[in-house]
Amino acid sequence: MRSFVFPDTCPVLESRVIFAAVHEFGIGYHLTLVQNEKVDMNGIQHLIKSKIPNASLESRVGSEIGYILPRESSSTFKDLFTQLEDERGPLGIDSFGVSVTTMEEVFMKVGEMVDEEEENGGGMMRRRSSIIPPPRPTNGNVDPVIYTSGEPGVKDPHVKISVFGINTGQSNLVTGILLKFLQFKAIFIKRFLCALRDKKSVITQFILPIIFVILGIVLLKTSSDPTDDRARLLNLKNMSEYAPSGSAKIFYADLTGDDDHFQYLEPLMMSLTVTPINITSILLDTIADNSGDLINGATRTSNSDCCGYTEMVLNEYCQEFLYNDGAGRTICDDVTTFGYYNCPTCVADTDEDIDCSVGANSSSVAVDTVYLSNYILGIADTQNFFYDNVASYVLSTTPAGKTKLTIGYSNQGLHIPAEALNGAANILLQYFTNESYTIETINYPLPRNAQSQEDAAVASTEVFYFALLVLFGLAFLTASFILFIVNEKQTKSKHLQFVSGLDTITYWLSNYCWDVINYLVIWIIIIVLVAACQVEAFTGENLDSFVVVLLLFGLAAISFVYLFSLLFNSSVIAYALTAFALSLIGMGSLIAVFILEILDEDKAADYTDYIFNLLPTHALARSIMFIATNDAIRTSCESSNLARDQCAKSNVSYALNNLDWEQPGIGINCTYLACEAVIYLLLTIILELGFGYSCCVSSYFKDSRKPEDQDVLEERTLVENTDPHDSKYAVIIKNLAKVGMHGHNSFSFIQSYM
Repeated sequence: MRSFVFPDTCPVLESRVIFAAVHEFGIGYHLTLVQNEKVDMNGIQHLIKSKIPNASLESRVGSEIGYILPRESSSTFKDLFTQLEDERGPLGIDSFGVSVTTMEEVFMKVGEMVDEEEENGGGMMRRRSSIIPPPRPTNGNVDPVIYTSGEPGVKDPHVKISVFGINTGQSNLVTGILLKFLQFKAIFIKRFLCALRDKKSVITQFILPIIFVILGIVLLKTSSDPTDDRARLLNLKNMSEYAPSGSAKIFYADLTGDDDHFQYLEPLMMSLTVTPINITSILLDTIADNSGDLINGATRTSNSDCCGYTEMVLNEYCQEFLYNDGAGRTICDDVTTFGYYNCPTCVADTDEDIDCSVGANSSSVAVDTVYLSNYILGIADTQNFFYDNVASYVLSTTPAGKTKLTIGYSNQGLHIPAEALNGAANILLQYFTNESYTIETINYPLPRNAQSQEDAAVASTEVFYFALLVLFGLAFLTASFILFIVNEKQTKSKHLQFVSGLDTITYWLSNYCWDVINYLVIWIIIIVLVAACQVEAFTGENLDSFVVVLLLFGLAAISFVYLFSLLFNSSVIAYALTAFALSLIGMGSLIAVFILEILDEDKAADYTDYIFNLLPTHALARSIMFIATNDAIRTSCESSNLARDQCAKSNVSYALNNLDWEQPGIGINCTYLACEAVIYLLLTIILELGFGYSCCVSSYFKDSRKPEDQDVLEERTLVENTDPHDSKYAVIIKNLAKVGMHGHNSFSFIQSYM
C-alpha cells in the first residue's frame, strides 16, 4: 500500500478525506468506564448489551473497562449514557467517557486488511486508496467508489471509500489562479465566521471609533470662529449676565435739585435687568455735614480733628491744612484709621488684622465726585463688589451755572466704559425726547490682518483636539486587526494552513483585503457623520480631502499592524502595544510638532514631522490639522483682491488645492500614507518568506556543492526515477528539507509495506 497527498489540494480535501477514512475504516466508538471496588461487571455487561447488542468488550485493565460501540448504533447512545449516569453508584462506576476512532486505528485496520489479502494470495493492493483513481469504465457514469484491487474495473469487496462527490481525476486537480481564488475565498469565509463569533470586536472596531469622532465633531461645532471676533451689542445687560449676585447695579444722584433729569433712568435700567440705586439724599447729607467747620456733622475744635476721615477728606479747611500746609502733612501719620488705604494687596487679602497703612489720598471738594468716591469706598467690602456695581451717574452744577453729568464705571471689563456711556446717552435722549427713542451701540471689530489669521489658524486648539480624538478612535480600530493575525500564529493555525499548501502571499493579501473591507465600513460611517453635521472646516473640497486621507490611513495602518504583528506571539500583548504605539506615541508626536510650531521652531518642527510621519496615526492627525488650518487661511486671504495682496505681502502661505505638496497642503502626508501601505505590506511578506531564502530553498539545496554519501545518492536516484503512477511503494517523499541556524540537510526516501 502507498499513499500520495498533493499539498495544493490539502485545504479542500483534508477534512473530507479524513472523514471518509474514519467513516469507512473506523471500528466505531470507544466507551471507557472507570470502576471502583464495588463494580458490578455483570450488571454493566447486561446494561450495555440491552441498549447496544453489537457492543463488544475491548479491554479491562486496572480500573478501566473498555467497550467498542458500533457506529450504526449511535442513535441509542443517548439512552445508554443516561442510564449509565443514573446507575453509576449501584454499578460501581466512578466516571465514563466516549471517544471516536483515531487515524492511527484506521491505518492499523487498513494494514491488517492488506496482510489478510496477502495471506489469501490476492497480491498487494496496487491501486492507491487516496485521491488518484485507476482507470474507470467508460460508460459515462461517475462511480463514487474508489477501486483498490489490481484489476481495472474490479472493486475490492473489502475496501470501499466514498469520496462524497469530490472530483478524483488527477487531471482535474485545482491549480493556478483557480486554486488561489479558492484559498482566497476560504480565508474570507473563515474571517467572516470568526467575526461573527468575536463579539468583543464590536467595541474596538465600531463603538470606540464612532464615539471619539462624535466627540470631535461636537467640539468643532461648539467652538468659536478662530478667524474674526463677532459683533457685540454694548449695553449694561451684558454685565448682569456675569454679575456674581445675578444682577448688576448702578448708582445715580442728582445734586442739581431737579428730580426730572433722571425720570427715565429707572425704567431704562430695569429693561436691561440692571438695578438702579438712588443715592442723591446720601450725597447731599454728606456735603452738608462737612461744610464750613463741620467734620462728619461735628464742629472742628482742633486741627487733629481732620484725621477723623476714614475714606476721603471732605472738609475744605482740612484739605488745605493737610495737603498745602507744610506742618499739617505729618499730623495724621500715626493715625492708622485715617484715609482710604490704597493698597491692592490689603484689599484682596482676607486677613482682617493685616496692617498696610499708606496714608490718605489727595482729594478736592471742588470735584463733586469726591462725595461719590467716599460713599463707594465706605461700602466696598468684598472682592466682587466692582463686578456687581458697575457704573454711576452724578448730575451737578458747575460754578458757571451749567449742568454736568459725570459717568463712573468699573474697570473689571473692557467693554464697561462703552456700555456706561451708552446708558448715559439713552438717559439724555429720552429726557429730551421720550422713551420711544433709544441709541444702540455695537462693537464690530475690524477683521484680523493676514498674519493674525495665520497665527490663529495654526494655534487653533479645537482643530488640534479634533485631530487627537480621531487619532485615538482609529488607533483602537486598526490595532484590533492584529488580534486575529497573532492569534493564528499563537494557535499554530497559520502553520497548518501553510503546511496544507497555502502560500505566504495569498495568506497576507486575503487577510489584508478582509481587514480593508472591515475598515471601509467605519470609513463610510465617519464620512456620513462629518458630512451630515456640516462641520465647516470639512465641507466641500475639504470633505473630499478628508475622505482621501481617511482611506489612505486605513490602507497604511493595516499594513503597519501586519508588520508589527511579526514581533509578537501573544495576541493580548500585541494588541496592547499596538494600541499604545498608534495612540499614545501618535499623540506625543503630534503634541511635540504642535508645540515646536507655536514656538516658531520651523526647521525642528519639519524634521520631527518627517520622522513621525512614518507612524500612520501621526500622518492622519497632521493631515486633518492641515485641512482645517488651510481652510481658515484660504478663506480669509481669498475673500477679496485686497486680502489676497495683504497675504502676499505678509508672506502668508496657503494652498489653493488641499493636495498641494507644500504645507499646509497635505500632499506629503498622503504620499507617506500611500507608500507605507505598500512598503509595510511588502516588508511583511518578505520577512515572512525569510528575505526570499525560503522561496528558493529547493534550488539552493540542489546547487549545493557538499558531496553526498553513496547510499544517499543511490536512494535519491531511485526516488527520482520511480513512477508514482505505477509503483509498489506506499510512500514516496522527494526533496524533504531540514533547515537550521547552522546548516541544512535535504533527503528523499520511499517506504513500502510488503
